[in-house]
Order: sequence, then C-alpha cells, then structure tokens
Amino acid sequence: MFYQEVRFKPMGKSYSFSLRWSVFSTESYDSRIYTYEQDMAGAFSLPAYSGKGYRYYLITRYRLMKGLDIWLRYSTSIFPKQIETGEEIEGRDELKAQIRWQF
Repeated sequence: MFYQEVRFKPMGKSYSFSLRWSVFSTESYDSRIYTYEQDMAGAFSLPAYSGKGYRYYLITRYRLMKGLDIWLRYSTSIFPKQIETGEEIEGRDELKAQIRWQF
C-alpha cells in the first residue's frame, strides 16, 4: 500500500481542503489492510483495503461564521479490471455532509 495526502489551509481564509490518494494490492480479503482516514468532526473512517485498486477522498471544510462550519467528504474506491479473472469490480462511492454549530 502507498498513499499520499495533501492538506491545504490558506492563512486568513475560511476554508480548507484535504485530499488523499491510495494505491493498494493484496492477495485476498484475508490479507486486507486497514488504514485510518481523516473524516469530519466527531467521526473517523477505518476502511479495509483488499484486492488491487485505488482509493481517494476529498474533505472540504468551510466556516460560515464563528461557530458554524459546513463539511463535505467524498470518497471512492476504484478496482480496475482484474487480469487474472477478467472480471471488473464496481467501486464504492460515499458522500457525507455535516453542519456543525458550536456554542
């Protein structure tokens, strides 16, 4: 497994981004790899990577005003056509949204 993560938070701005791209290759589900992924406030993600494929996620946070944030997270897994079996596995997409009000 290999991954690269980039986080972008400009100084003085009310938004930030985080992007991770992963490549993984395992023999089977029995040899799966677990890795922690950044998630929205108050949540975490620990997906199992198995087979051969790619995964990426993008998190965006926008602060509307002090104490009020909007978070969006999109993630997907891509499994290219398997050479050994000739079958294509459908990817898994996930979209999350959160509005957080702190007082």
